[in-house]
Parts: sequence; structure tokens; C-alpha cells
Amino acid sequence: TAVKFLALLILIVIPISIITWAIVSIFVLQPIKTLISVTKIISMGNLGQRVQIWSHDELGQLSQNINTIIQNLTSGLQSMATSLRNERQKEKELETSLVQIEKEKAKAEVLLSNMSESVIAIDKDHKIMLFNEAASKLTGFSEEEALSKPYSYVLKFLNEKDGSPAGDFIYQALQ
Repeated sequence: TAVKFLALLILIVIPISIITWAIVSIFVLQPIKTLISVTKIISMGNLGQRVQIWSHDELGQLSQNINTIIQNLTSGLQSMATSLRNERQKEKELETSLVQIEKEKAKAEVLLSNMSESVIAIDKDHKIMLFNEAASKLTGFSEEEALSKPYSYVLKFLNEKDGSPAGDFIYQALQ
């Protein structure tokens, strides 16, 4: 009787164990293996991969969360790529503008240096920002000595009749 009981128990336990193992393997171990495989592919930079587990349990929620993370990363990378393209385009435009400005500056410098009239330009702070060779000959100051100095340092206004100091008409004009 004990042998019969033991044989009956083995006939019941072994099939139940096999069925339980199959259920655990299909519904728990296989989804975990899938998650491991997909996350490994994603960690290598392939954000086109998605987790394909559609259950409503914890593993299903985990797979949905991983897919959401992938989508957010993809959107962020696309946004960064767009910003980078825009910045590169702006950089090219700035380089083009700089080249144009340098060409115009070179033209202005040639024009200014070849002028026989004195040209002195001052900024809003009354400092000399442009001083050509003719102005240097007129004032006795070199361009290096005059630039960034107050114009009143370089230009002295005198009455023609007696040589006495005259009013500063430039200062008056700027007021």
C-alpha cells in the first residue's frame, strides 16, 4: 500500500511539476529573457528596438515603461540633432557675414587711407575711433597715439585772429 501511495504521488507530482515549470517558463522566465535581450540592444544605442510584452502584470508595466523611456530618449535626441543643425546653419551664416564685413572693412580702409582730406570719427563717448593718415599729418599725432583717446586730447581749437583757445564746436554739436 505504501508503494502504491508513493507511485500515485509520483504520478501526480511529476506532471504538476512539469506543468508548473512550463507555466513559469512561459509567463515569467521568457518575458524576463525578452526584457534582458531588448535592454541589451538598447544599451548599445539601438533606440529603434521596442519591448513586445503585452501582459497587464508587473512585467507588462515594466515593458511599457521601457518603451516610454525609449520614446523620450528618441525625441530628445531628435530635438538635439535639430538644434545642432540649426546652430551649424547659424554658424555658417555668421561666417558669411563676417567675410562680407571684412571685405567691406578692407574697402573702407583703402578708401580712407587714400583720401587726401583728414577724417576723424568719434564714438558716443567722444573717443577717436577712426583716424586717417591725412588727419595724422594735420594734427601731428600718429593713428596709434590718437585712437581711443578723447578727441579733445588730439584736437585743439584756436581763434584764427589771435590764436587764443576757441570754443569746442564738436562738443556743442554732440549735446
